[in-house]
Amino acid sequence: MSENLIPVKAFLGKYYPELLYSAAQDKYKETKLDSFFEQRFYIQNNKVQMIVDPAVTGLVMVVSGNEIHISKELYDHPNVVINNSLENNQNVNPRSLYNPETFSTLAYLVCQNHTTLQVTGEIDEPIYVKYKSDYETFYSSV
Repeated sequence: MSENLIPVKAFLGKYYPELLYSAAQDKYKETKLDSFFEQRFYIQNNKVQMIVDPAVTGLVMVVSGNEIHISKELYDHPNVVINNSLENNQNVNPRSLYNPETFSTLAYLVCQNHTTLQVTGEIDEPIYVKYKSDYETFYSSV
């Protein structure tokens, strides 16, 4: 599998020099972001998907590779709005929200699917987000 791993810096393409320059800023010195660019990842060829899973109970979202399982309770909650970029049926560029000043937007360059949760009112219990991953694997849905 190691021959199939792609360096993050190669995947970032034209954005890499700009990000490398930004990583040198004082506010990012202790974060070791430069080591992130050297990491390698495997692009999965299976379809990215969000699943409303009735087997998941409570206000729970489980991210596992290219699948995001959301409990029916969370999806149907009147004060929570869940949007998945794959369900929009629009040709939205996932990189359009990238901002070189904020490293948290680095995900917009790497991830092709974005699932957002918006809490619009009171909820009476916590929302749990569980994340599962394999070592040296970077999934496009996370």
